[in-house]
Amino acid sequence: SFFGDGAVNSGAFNEGINLAAVWKVPVIFICENNLYAMSLPQSKGISSKSIAERAAAYNISTFVADGNDPTSVYKAVLDAAEICRRGEGPSFVECRSWRMKGHGIYDKAEYRTREEVERWSDKDPVKLFEGLLQKEGVVKSGEAEKLKGELEGELDEAIKKARSSPVPEFSSLEGLVYPRGERD
Repeated sequence: SFFGDGAVNSGAFNEGINLAAVWKVPVIFICENNLYAMSLPQSKGISSKSIAERAAAYNISTFVADGNDPTSVYKAVLDAAEICRRGEGPSFVECRSWRMKGHGIYDKAEYRTREEVERWSDKDPVKLFEGLLQKEGVVKSGEAEKLKGELEGELDEAIKKARSSPVPEFSSLEGLVYPRGERD
């Protein structure tokens, strides 16, 4: 289950995580904590020091990852998945990050200070991971730019295909939710 930090203040989140803990459901709750629920800073929206600390109150395993470091997120999710595989119920991963832009095109993010923006811009996860891949010799500098171009082309084609595709019949939608023959 993926959600943002603002969702943890909803009744649905708290009811869902509580029930998953009671029933020992093997689910991983992954929270992208970008420190702002819309324009509300985390310090004004939750009383606990962290969202993971709050999730731990439901007596489930929690993990905190650097949301700007894909390797940190990967390790935390692997650990959380192991909890589920062992039948120990749900687990929670808080990926601490920062939203580089406003919440939507209407949001100029004027509630953030220039210092905060500068501090976090040095932690851009795409740039940092690209640097790591180059340092480790996985990708050469020119290859990264070429790959970006290829991926942007693939993405553009996928968007064109999606926009030109017919709207699916409503009755076909549940086939994307339930495994075949397991609706009952």
